[in-house]
Amino acid sequence: MFQEQNQRLKLSMKPVRESFERLGVVYAVGGAVAGIAHGYTRFTMDIDIVADLRLEHIAAFVEDLEVANFFVDEWMIRDAIRWKRSFNVLNENTGVKLDVFISKGRPFDQQLLARREMGYLGSDPEPAFEVESAEDYVLSKLSWYRQGGDASDRQWNDILSVLKVQSFSLDTRYMEKWAPELGVADLLDKALDQAGLKEE
Repeated sequence: MFQEQNQRLKLSMKPVRESFERLGVVYAVGGAVAGIAHGYTRFTMDIDIVADLRLEHIAAFVEDLEVANFFVDEWMIRDAIRWKRSFNVLNENTGVKLDVFISKGRPFDQQLLARREMGYLGSDPEPAFEVESAEDYVLSKLSWYRQGGDASDRQWNDILSVLKVQSFSLDTRYMEKWAPELGVADLLDKALDQAGLKEE
């Protein structure tokens, strides 16, 4: 089941990735799909993307996606870019929704995009697309968890699962540096402790 899911995600993202690459748009896949790329297997039908998409990219981006049979709303994209928010597009061939979050340009956002890496889904030897690093995935998830009132069990389980899978390969100093900037230092401390990664 998960192999089929991963192939669907890769196929769904392919036209968006190719358009971003052609237009020179820096992006990184986050959310559950980045978690999968970092070794945590779970079901999802959405793809979250952080992208430095700008007004001058819109016409070509919309054209690329329409040719690839996506439902896309140009004015939704314009508003998202103008207000640094998000928009979504739907791959009508696969039924997968892609949520694109416009980079706010904060120092952390710049770091996140600069530290992106190629992501692999499951046992597929070919890279699927660029994803957030494991450290930035954890920090982003902690930020979303906080914005949701520290209440989402699924978000917290995602965080702990990636911490446990990546374990001591993680750059905890990097995370501890940026966690206060995002207002999640206490959550990072708690998560590291629950994942068994707290230094004595």
